[in-house]
Amino acid sequence: MSEGVSKKRAARIERRKSKISAIFKVDEKQENVFCRIEDEQLVEPLQKQPKLSDEEYHTLRIKLREKKRQIQCGPTFRLIQLGLTASLNLPKPSRVPVLVADVQSLFLYTIVGDTYNYDSYKWCDLARWNNLTQTLIFIVEDVSVDEFEENTDIFAETFRVFEDGVEMSNPASDGFTLDLALAYVPISHQMKNRVTEGYPSLHAACEDGYIHGVADPTVQKVNANTTAESHAVKNHEVLSGQPCGNDITTQEKMGQKNNAADTEKLSRESSDLSNIVETKTIGATRHNEQRRQSTEVDSINKDEVHVSKIGSSVDDSKSDVSMQEETSGCSRLALLLNASQLISELYPLPGYEEYDNFKFTQDIYDPVTDRSPMFSIDCEWCICVDGSYGLARVAVVDEHLKTLYHTYVKPDVEIVDYLTRYSGITEELIRDVEKRPFDVQQDLRNLLPPDAILVGQSLQSDLKALKLFHPYIIDTSVIFNMTGTRSFKSKLKVLAASFCGRQIQNSMDGHDPTEDAIAAMELVMLKMKMGTEFGDLILSRNAMRKIKDSALDHDIQMKLFTFIQSHNRSATLITTSLSLQKSYHPRLLKLKKAVVKCKKADESLVDPVQIVLASDFQDAVTMTRASRFNSSFTLVHTYAGREQHNRKEKLKEIDKAIANMYTGISLNGMMIVIFGGKTNPTQNGACLVRVKKRSI
Repeated sequence: MSEGVSKKRAARIERRKSKISAIFKVDEKQENVFCRIEDEQLVEPLQKQPKLSDEEYHTLRIKLREKKRQIQCGPTFRLIQLGLTASLNLPKPSRVPVLVADVQSLFLYTIVGDTYNYDSYKWCDLARWNNLTQTLIFIVEDVSVDEFEENTDIFAETFRVFEDGVEMSNPASDGFTLDLALAYVPISHQMKNRVTEGYPSLHAACEDGYIHGVADPTVQKVNANTTAESHAVKNHEVLSGQPCGNDITTQEKMGQKNNAADTEKLSRESSDLSNIVETKTIGATRHNEQRRQSTEVDSINKDEVHVSKIGSSVDDSKSDVSMQEETSGCSRLALLLNASQLISELYPLPGYEEYDNFKFTQDIYDPVTDRSPMFSIDCEWCICVDGSYGLARVAVVDEHLKTLYHTYVKPDVEIVDYLTRYSGITEELIRDVEKRPFDVQQDLRNLLPPDAILVGQSLQSDLKALKLFHPYIIDTSVIFNMTGTRSFKSKLKVLAASFCGRQIQNSMDGHDPTEDAIAAMELVMLKMKMGTEFGDLILSRNAMRKIKDSALDHDIQMKLFTFIQSHNRSATLITTSLSLQKSYHPRLLKLKKAVVKCKKADESLVDPVQIVLASDFQDAVTMTRASRFNSSFTLVHTYAGREQHNRKEKLKEIDKAIANMYTGISLNGMMIVIFGGKTNPTQNGACLVRVKKRSI
């Protein structure tokens, strides 16, 4: 019996020896492969190995334990919280994309880890970050997440290498280019305090180019003198009336959105709208008193028109509204669309040929104030024979959710599709209706006071159906954002259910405009109560950063590569255009030792950032391979190009480059691939992350 047991034990030990020997044989072959060969040859099956001696077995066991220890001590990456909701493993409609700032925070974390509070709003977890051997970032613009996911066969190697990937919002939706969105980083108060160790003041550090964007009055003159190096100020800031300041960082980040022609067009349109409102305000007071005394529309007729006299009720409620907003989260003025938003959201504006037959809701407007009354409007329409949308039903609701106006309308053009499923309109409903769109225009002009604020979901469509201009708009599709991207709107049905607990648009008979108008007004009233950040994922993220990231000073920023050098880390920048190089290029290539954080007092400073301009995509890949071991942080930024000719070949070239770069990075190195998205802001990008580990 004992002899049988000893034989089994000996056989078991031999199997272990063979297994361990095979593991190391395979691992040695993998380590000898430096570059991935395009035409891979099949690896010959392992031949039967001779039996190991006890001493060899003991040595291999020690080596195996050491490998396991190295793997367990190596850095690990995983998606958490926000990253899981943006994961490419989820269906696209279910995702909430991460922001470019979230991806940038991972860059910073690979440099400083948890020594600074750069991971306040986490989308990923990087454990044992200090064991990273290098970081390689490969950025390819003009490739969207849709193009990446639709070409799984072309990106076969990329999908094989990267298991973790997230959808990333397109920075163009916020008016930025990707390079400028990544090129500047906020610094911590600890770093801010260290600035004074190398400079007599923040003024001097800003003047020297070590930091950017100091808002102190003492450096405003300095920043004003640097405007020759900055781009034009972003149109959104100018049109919205917000101060642009003299911050070179802000100007550079926001200046590349529009070319000179776009700037002139937007400014002219904004000026036209402002001049119209201003002109129509002249002499308004006396005229408005007369109008408010006659705001009642004629009697209800068989068209089912219902109008209430609102002049007195609005005036009576103004004091209550004002008192309410004194304790509310935000003023109604804070929710108004500015001129730039009216343009970008495609609201009807005077000066366009397609709106020549539109009318203003008033001849003269009062300035809008916190006491200006709000009216929620919703319309239903049908498709006419000429392809236009014909107005078929209108409802108006006040701030007390009281229906002030409701009517069916017969379009001026013959209807070919009643869209009954959505509009609830049938031929029978409007067969005997006599009210026409012109009559509705007159009713609304009589109903609305000169300082009225119109509320609605994507109200531009309703105004186009009504053929009306109006300057004071609150759009629930703009002030609420559940997607994390401005260009993706949530439906009114979703917003009402999520924030108000109201179920709408569930009837099989189509939408009810009164119901929808009430839902939109409830959302706005809730927003005023809770504040501007409520219900807006983008603003709430920024708020969380301000709360949790209190160690950061977002008014003072630093170039990314200056930040890396400040922590005595070597870096390489490779771009394929001068404009990209200019965005990332630090103003200081060599820093004062006093502002550099060294691990040891006698530690020598690393060499300045290596900045390389590649001639094309392939040249950038070649240079990356050549310099991969020279720096602990390497960033490569290039373009895929927008040409559709030979597009698949270009994508295959990108896939091959990604696989080759990953093969070349060292063990425990991290590779981040960023697809920047398309020029269309609605086409998001993607971020892929992988830490290269030793296989057992």
